[in-house]
Amino acid sequence: MRVHNTMSRLYLFNPDHDLALANGSKTYEAPASARQFASDLACLPLWYADAGDKVAAPAAFRTWKLHLETQFPRLATISFVESDAVADLVPWGWNQTLGRYSDSISETFIDHVREHSHRRWSARAMDFLRNKLSFPVPDSAVELFSRTEVDGFLQTHTDVVLKAPISGSGRGVWRCFGSLSQSAEGWCKRTLCKQGSVMGEPLYPKVQDFAMEFLLKNGKASFAGYSVFETEAMGVYSANILAADGELERRLSEYIPLTYLHDIQDALSLFFEREYSFYEGYLGVDMLIYNENGHYLVNPMIEINLRMTMGMVARRFFDAFVCESSTGIFRIDHFDTADEWQAHCHTMQQRAPLKIIGHRIQSGYITLCPITPHTKYSVSVLIE
Repeated sequence: MRVHNTMSRLYLFNPDHDLALANGSKTYEAPASARQFASDLACLPLWYADAGDKVAAPAAFRTWKLHLETQFPRLATISFVESDAVADLVPWGWNQTLGRYSDSISETFIDHVREHSHRRWSARAMDFLRNKLSFPVPDSAVELFSRTEVDGFLQTHTDVVLKAPISGSGRGVWRCFGSLSQSAEGWCKRTLCKQGSVMGEPLYPKVQDFAMEFLLKNGKASFAGYSVFETEAMGVYSANILAADGELERRLSEYIPLTYLHDIQDALSLFFEREYSFYEGYLGVDMLIYNENGHYLVNPMIEINLRMTMGMVARRFFDAFVCESSTGIFRIDHFDTADEWQAHCHTMQQRAPLKIIGHRIQSGYITLCPITPHTKYSVSVLIE
C-alpha cells in the first residue's frame, strides 16, 4: 500500500509495529521500553531513505546530521521533519495506529497486513515451498487452538517452540520440554485468549540464522539481498554481519548448495506475487541452517516479517556507505543508563577510529543515531 504522488516520502521508525498489530486497537500505546527504543532510534531511516526523502525525527538532531554530511554527502539530500502530513508515509511497518499520521490509510489494507502477518501464513508458505522445491524441507508449523491441542503437541515432540501468532523479533516465543512451565502456562493462556491460537514447531539444532529480503512493487516480487544475523536467547535479534551480498551467499553455500538458495528465492518470489499482491515495500523471511545427524539442512521458512527489517537496513547501509571489500558488524545494544552508553561509545571510537575513503567506510566504529543524555538503545557499526 503506497500513496503515489509527487511529494517526497516521509520515513517513520515505528518498531512497536508488531505489538500494535497483535493488540489490534487504533489507540494502542506501546510500553515504555518500546517507546524508548523508537525515540532513541528515530533517525535510523536516514541510512536507508532515498535522495529527497524526509525522516520523522526531532529538529534538535539536525546539528548531528550536519556533522555526518561532511563525511557522507548523500545524507544532505534527506531532511528531518517533526511532522509532514502531506508526505507519502513510509513506516517501518503498517498497522492500525498510523491513522494519527495519515488519514488516507485504508482499513481494508491494514486488515490484509494483520491477516498476512499471522504466523499461519508462514505455515502456508512452507506448504507452498514443499511442493516447489526439489530438496526436503521440515514440516510446517502447526496452529493450536486450545490448551488440549497444545498439550497434545508437546507430548509428540521432545523439544518444542511455541510462538504467539502475531509477534516479532524473537518476542512471544517459548521453548518447552514435554510440558509447560508455570510461566509458559500463563503466557499460553493469555495468548489463546487474545489471539485465538498459538503456533507450535520443533526446535531445530541451529547452525546459522539468516534471512532473505524481498521488495514487492507493482505486483512483482524481487530478491533484495541476504541478511546473516545473530540472535540472543529464543531468537531475539542482536546483530547483522555486514558484507557484500555475494560474500554472504558464499558463506551460506559452505553449508548448503548454492542452487538451494536460488530455488528458494524463486519460489518465494512466486508465493509473494500470488498471495501478497496487496502490499508494496520490503519484507523479510527468517530462515536457518541446522545440523541433523551430521548433515546440514535448511529451514526456509521460520517466519515472514511483513515490514522493514534490521537485516534490510544493514543491507542498504553496507551497499551505500561501506567499501565493498570490507566486512563488519551492525548491532543493537541496550544500556541501563545513558552514561554507560556514552562511555562505551567513547571507548569504541578510540579503539577503532573511522577511516573513510571516497565517502565510504573502510574501517572503524560509528553510531547511526545521535547520543543524548537519555539514550539507552543504540545502533552501531564496527567495520574491520
